[in-house]
Amino acid sequence: MLALQPWHRMILVVVLGGVGVSLLAWKAHTDPAINYLPHHRDAEWIIFPTAVDARGHLAASLDTTFRHEFTLQHKPVSARLALRAMCRAELKVDGASIELPHVRNWKDVSDVDITGQLRDGTNTIEVRVFNQNGPPALWLVLDADQLNVGTGRTWQASFAGSSWRNAVLASEERIPGPGNPSASRETTFDAAKKLWPLWILLIGIACAGVIL
Repeated sequence: MLALQPWHRMILVVVLGGVGVSLLAWKAHTDPAINYLPHHRDAEWIIFPTAVDARGHLAASLDTTFRHEFTLQHKPVSARLALRAMCRAELKVDGASIELPHVRNWKDVSDVDITGQLRDGTNTIEVRVFNQNGPPALWLVLDADQLNVGTGRTWQASFAGSSWRNAVLASEERIPGPGNPSASRETTFDAAKKLWPLWILLIGIACAGVIL
C-alpha cells in the first residue's frame, strides 16, 4: 500500500474540509428548518427593531407587518414583485390582498405580477409575515418599468400591532444597551475564573475514562 507524503495528507485534509464546509453552507442556504437568511442582491432582509434577548422562549406564532410607500409618475406597463419571507407572508398592494404562489421552502422566491394593482401617484406595499420560532423577516424586490424598490432601512415595521418604527437590517450587529439582561460587563477571563473547577472535574473524568 502506497504511503501518502505529508504534503499529500495536507492537501487531502484541506479538500475534505472544503467539501464539508461547502455541504454545510449548501444545507444552511436550502434547508427550511435552519433559520438562516441567505444573502440576495437588490434587497436586504429586514426585521422589527426589537431589543436583544438571549433567553429561551416557548414557540409562539409572532407576526410583523412591513410597509413601504413609493410614487409612480404614471401607471407602469409591467410590474413584478419577488418576495421571500421567514416563514409565511400575506401581501397587500394599496389595501388589496394579493395571492402569493405557494412555495414549499420559505427560502425560495414567490414571484407575482402586480401591474394591475399599481396606479400613478402614491402606492403602498404591505406585507404581514408570520414566524413560530424566531423574528419574522422579509426580503422583497419590486421591478416596475424604471422603478426598482427593495427592502431596506426606509421600510417601516409594526410588531404584533405595535406603533410603526423604521425596520432594521437582519445582518446588522445588534448590541444590548444599558438595562438589558444581556448587557453584562463580565469578561472572558472573569467567566473562566468561575468555570475552571468544573473544567478540571470534566478533564479528570475524561482522563479516568481513557485510563480505564
